[in-house]
Amino acid sequence: MVLFVSATPDTSALPVSSIRLGDGSRATVIEQHFSLHEGAALNSVFERIEVGAKADLHHIKVQHEGPRAQHVADTEAIVHGEGQLHSMVLALGGALAREDLRVTLAQTGAHVDLDGLYLANGRQHLDHHTTVHHASPACTSAQAYRGILDDAGRGVFNGRVIVAKDAQHTDAQQNNANLLLSENAEIDTKPQLEIFADDVKCSHGATIGQLDPAQLFYLRSRGLDETAARSLVTFAFAAHTLHRIDSSTPLFSALRTLLFARLPGGAALIEDITA
Repeated sequence: MVLFVSATPDTSALPVSSIRLGDGSRATVIEQHFSLHEGAALNSVFERIEVGAKADLHHIKVQHEGPRAQHVADTEAIVHGEGQLHSMVLALGGALAREDLRVTLAQTGAHVDLDGLYLANGRQHLDHHTTVHHASPACTSAQAYRGILDDAGRGVFNGRVIVAKDAQHTDAQQNNANLLLSENAEIDTKPQLEIFADDVKCSHGATIGQLDPAQLFYLRSRGLDETAARSLVTFAFAAHTLHRIDSSTPLFSALRTLLFARLPGGAALIEDITA
């Protein structure tokens, strides 16, 4: 686990990090960015990731900085032949946060999963911009980002897939689902495909919705109050991303608790669930 801690307000940090996996190796890296204060701070992060041939990297990033913090992250990744990169980004904190993630599938058989979850309330603004470049044949990619927007929170998702001219037999999937909890919440979503090959399988889509009244009614009929019912349905939407982590691990429990803490009435609900 790697921790990036903002200890004092009115400061800026520009950390640079690198992750390199040799051929055939495996690793899990958990990266956390958080604040010990509620003041203003700027964190500008650059990260480079290289996954060797037949290597397997699980990279989990959790950003839960203070309510006045600004977090700007730029990540470049390259995946070699039959290597796999599994990336998950959870964006929970900051007044303004942006994640730029660019992945190049450089050799035949490379694969990448990009999963993301962002929760914005108050006047938070959370951006996610991804680019997956299929530069070689027979590579696969899957993107699944989910957003939960409340109050006057705003989210942005721009997912771009580029399939090069010689990258035949590409399989690229992309989806962005969003849940709006208030009339003032906003999401700007733009899934994007640029295909220059002719023997490929590519898809993209985006959805925007609200809480299902039928689900809320069912939970209310089972004794939950309205706040608890809304929190439980909202958590179920977010859990689609969270459940990609083994539920028996301490990491899953910690992230579940962190997520419930961000939902109205969620702190009390998590105590009932784990009791």
